[in-house]
Amino acid sequence: MLSHPMKFQSPPISRFLSWAWLILALAMLLIGPVLRRCFSPLSRPKKTGLADAESDDPSPEQLALERLVASHFSVPSKKNWPGRQEMVEVRKLAPDYLYRRWLNLLHLFDQGWLAVVLGHEDTDYFAHQCRANGPISAKRKVAKFWRTYRSIKANGFQEKGRPLILLESTAAHIRVDGAHRSIVLRHLGLKQVPAWVVGAEELPSWSTDSEHQRRAVDWFLH
Repeated sequence: MLSHPMKFQSPPISRFLSWAWLILALAMLLIGPVLRRCFSPLSRPKKTGLADAESDDPSPEQLALERLVASHFSVPSKKNWPGRQEMVEVRKLAPDYLYRRWLNLLHLFDQGWLAVVLGHEDTDYFAHQCRANGPISAKRKVAKFWRTYRSIKANGFQEKGRPLILLESTAAHIRVDGAHRSIVLRHLGLKQVPAWVVGAEELPSWSTDSEHQRRAVDWFLH
């Protein structure tokens, strides 16, 4: 007597889960744009008292000086660094122009992960990173910024690795390293943090590689 091979039938629960995942995926494709539009207002800056003028934007000399100083802080040991460590006002490290530009993304961070996932592409921070590095790198930058925000909010400012670096002269204060940490600290309401302060009198002994860098040093000193 010949026996017929039994056909395998998947359990009803497996078929149900397969259809459930398919329906969920289709629903997300359909309602994703709607949710993004709903969360877009969350990324718009609230009234903060910051001026809309761009007069506090960094000058080309300031940007060149930041790059010059940052290159001198690649040395592993603090013994080779000029300057000193002291408590610094957070507002000196997080200037208005940068805080204003990143504020809409910070508001999404305040709302939680769902707002970040659905609304980050509508922020000025993401648009700037896309122009500079492309969309994939921009998403990685947002994710890293989000991790920094959560870490500081949960554990406070942890002084490890590269310090917050501030250039100081009678004319200006320039934050060289630690932009994301400084902006998060300001947003969360911290007033002072330890930072590495480099005085203007310590800059002339540094080697400059170009006329542009020399002009930047002269601009900072005078």
